[in-house]
Amino acid sequence: INDKHIEVIVRQMLKKIRIEDVGDSGFLPGTTVNVDVYIENNPGIVGATLSVSYDEGLTLTDATKGEALSSLTMTKPGQYVSGNQFVWDGMEEDSSDGAILTLTFVIASNAQDGPLGINISVPDGDMYDNDLNSIDVQTVNGVINVASYTPGDVNGDEKVTTADIVSLRRYLAGGY
Repeated sequence: INDKHIEVIVRQMLKKIRIEDVGDSGFLPGTTVNVDVYIENNPGIVGATLSVSYDEGLTLTDATKGEALSSLTMTKPGQYVSGNQFVWDGMEEDSSDGAILTLTFVIASNAQDGPLGINISVPDGDMYDNDLNSIDVQTVNGVINVASYTPGDVNGDEKVTTADIVSLRRYLAGGY
């Protein structure tokens, strides 16, 4: 699993929650990428549904519950396909902040260079406080950027090592 990750942040602003991509870029085709979904300034949630859809060049292989909303039960879909819904529910509201979900994607080996979209939404306003009042939600979608090369990888082994640095210096210095 690639040690880089993309964070999708959920924030509450004036009784609104917004999902924002603050991610990373340059993942190789065939790479496994973790996408973390965070919540900050949580007003208190007793139930929520997140819908996750994504571009064809991505395959969702796993989803794990984060530490935030830990007092709520998370229900995963039976199989992972674009458009899945993840549900949290409980007896008392949870106002904890932090990661609520980690999504693990594999980038298709034939994926073209460029962005692959990940869309997270709250269908039909399906996020509630303890009084079962709907919490208004706005979303901003995220991307995983695919690059069929690793910047700095001169010898093509998909990692940057001292051998790449020496090769580049020799090339630039004319044989040093």
